[in-house]
Amino acid sequence: MFSWSFGFQVLHLVDFDQLKIENQQYMERIEERNNELLKLKLSTSRTVQVRVGLGDQAVVVRGAGWGIGRKLKLKLSTSRTVQVG
Repeated sequence: MFSWSFGFQVLHLVDFDQLKIENQQYMERIEERNNELLKLKLSTSRTVQVRVGLGDQAVVVRGAGWGIGRKLKLKLSTSRTVQVG
């Protein structure tokens, strides 16, 4: 009975040490993945900021294009009326 109990304790300690090693490995993996996730979040944030900036620029360009288009139509319409008259 004593040898079985002692053997169980040794086996238990070996299992516990193995679990500690595995836990440390998992913690290292988690840390690596957290770092990767942080890099992706920062990259995504920069991408969104650039996208928003480009969207704002596109609105300005479209507005300028509409203004130029209106001016061109106005000039074409006045030049046609002058030529006809």
